[in-house]
Amino acid sequence: MTVALGHILPLERENRWSDLLAVLIERDSKAASKALGIEQENWKRVRREHGVTSKDRVDLILESDGTIEAVIEVKLLSGLGPTQLDRYRRAFPHARHHILISLGRLRLDIERNTDWRCVTWEQVLASFAQSADKWVAETATDWRVYLDQVLPSIEADTQWNSLVDGEDFVLAMRARGSWVFDNLVLPDGVEADFVQSSSGVSWVVRVFAQTLDPSYQVLADAEETLPNRNWPKFVTPEGPRPRGPSVLVTLLQSGVSDSRSFNWEHLYRLWQLMSERRGDWASTAARPRADHDREAIDQLRAAGAPALLGAGYGDAQARISGTCMFGARYRIAADASLREIAAELGKAASLVHELAAVPFR
Repeated sequence: MTVALGHILPLERENRWSDLLAVLIERDSKAASKALGIEQENWKRVRREHGVTSKDRVDLILESDGTIEAVIEVKLLSGLGPTQLDRYRRAFPHARHHILISLGRLRLDIERNTDWRCVTWEQVLASFAQSADKWVAETATDWRVYLDQVLPSIEADTQWNSLVDGEDFVLAMRARGSWVFDNLVLPDGVEADFVQSSSGVSWVVRVFAQTLDPSYQVLADAEETLPNRNWPKFVTPEGPRPRGPSVLVTLLQSGVSDSRSFNWEHLYRLWQLMSERRGDWASTAARPRADHDREAIDQLRAAGAPALLGAGYGDAQARISGTCMFGARYRIAADASLREIAAELGKAASLVHELAAVPFR
């Protein structure tokens, strides 16, 4: 049955996964309670694709005697929309449980300060595999085997660029970033998240800390260097391979519509510490697009700053997200193991911690 599941449960079809999950829940409510971590075992109704607004539809709702026991959002490859979980939480404030199901090997970093409980597909299927209902147990077991077949197999010693011919390139890279994120060690005061890049299909591991000025943070993000436009759908012997993560360490300003008020002088003060901590910063000269940013960089260079300082995102990013950021880059080797990359980003997090404590003048 495992092979057949691939025909009805492709990773791209989230609705089909939700449909079959609803069947397992209705077939064995006791196993569902264990799988989902909830007390009620006798569902009166399982609803699919329940409308929240004209655009929002929550995946599963479990009801019992007029009470909503659980609101369940299902995720596979897609990320969470801005405030998505908060909107669903407001739509069903009296539900006893709010549950997000996602893939354990494709990390989905949920919104901070949310009361949604995260469980993985791997955990849910493992619980259903213990069902007293033979069909449920066999289906869940085969489903879990199928999941292991279609998701990348990685471990601490997996090299960043050691992709397998024929595997999905995007999934392979996302799984690597997910492993690194899950194995970060952060100093106090430094946070991390794992988000989809605004420029394409890649995912970015970010570590950040608040500075002494509430409008600024120090941010380090790591993203595969190979441009998204060159990412193939599947890995081939002659096709492009990952080049290794690029780490961009920046001073990030928020709450702006352009980069005119960016504090270049403070960035230069941060550079004094950055250059002491690392000597492998990329030497490519920064070339921001906005005239005022180029003028500011020219002034920094006249004061002694290197040409590389100023890499980042200015006016265009500010118009989109209300933030701008400038700093410097370094690269991690493409053949580094995931363990080594997680350790490198741990060092970046320590640097972020130091930079965030530098006083403003």
